[in-house]
Amino acid sequence: VLVAFLHAACDAACMDAQEEACVAERVRKQLVQTRKSLVVETYEKEDVAAADDVDNDEKKKEGMCPWHMTEGQGCHRHKSQETMCADGSYTWYCKGHGGRKQCPCDSPYMCKVNTCGSEQKEHCCEKSCDGFGGIRDCDGQPEIEPTGEPVMPVPAPTPAPTPVPPVPTLAPTAAPTPAPEPMVVPKKSSSAGEENAKKPVTTDVYIGKNDKKKAKSKTVNKRVICASNAGDKGIRVNTDHKNAGDTFKITTVMSGKDKTKITVKRTDKKKKGKKKGKRNKKWGMKLKLRCVEAKI
Repeated sequence: VLVAFLHAACDAACMDAQEEACVAERVRKQLVQTRKSLVVETYEKEDVAAADDVDNDEKKKEGMCPWHMTEGQGCHRHKSQETMCADGSYTWYCKGHGGRKQCPCDSPYMCKVNTCGSEQKEHCCEKSCDGFGGIRDCDGQPEIEPTGEPVMPVPAPTPAPTPVPPVPTLAPTAAPTPAPEPMVVPKKSSSAGEENAKKPVTTDVYIGKNDKKKAKSKTVNKRVICASNAGDKGIRVNTDHKNAGDTFKITTVMSGKDKTKITVKRTDKKKKGKKKGKRNKKWGMKLKLRCVEAKI
């Protein structure tokens, strides 16, 4: 009986040790699995955060420079091919609408020169910014205007086959013929015509006399830009009264592709008489202005 009791006690002790070992193994496996799940979840959160940062950077750039062809949204293809203002309206006159935001794809590039719009303070939209200061920068980074020509991939040169040395003969080998020297082709110097083509094209606009007590306007059938002081002494091109001290404020407003409205307002004041100090409004000279043609 004593021996049987000892055997039973020994068996019970072994079973308890085995159960404790099994429980410890299961706990270890659960800890390992939980650790792996935490690592995977951490990587997934980091990937999502990185993707959000990229999206936010792109949206930030688009918001900073919406007119930019590479950093922003580029030109717009709205049915109204006029400039898009900051408030979402489409018109060439963005004064009071937050300024110009995007150019139409008919004239896709927004240039550095800001002499367009109703007050000649908005950046011009053109098909090419040559002569307009280049493309408007984005955050200080200039954009290179594309040429419009497709860039074809250059195929890798085919390696020349390795020459097989000829079998030597008893006859003497002739001396090798020297390779001809390359002919030096002189560079073509730019002609006077090419140099003149780079200069802005000027055009004279006849305004004439004004016998009314208000500003005088004239519309020409081309896109031109006139300086605000183009009518002042030494700048105007009419020959009569060329030394007169009359001063004028010139405003040009372009509409469509071939219309420009030019408004002339006299700004100097009377120096004599009862109306001394009041602004002159009429003028007797045949006023003629020299302006610059704007590219479409």
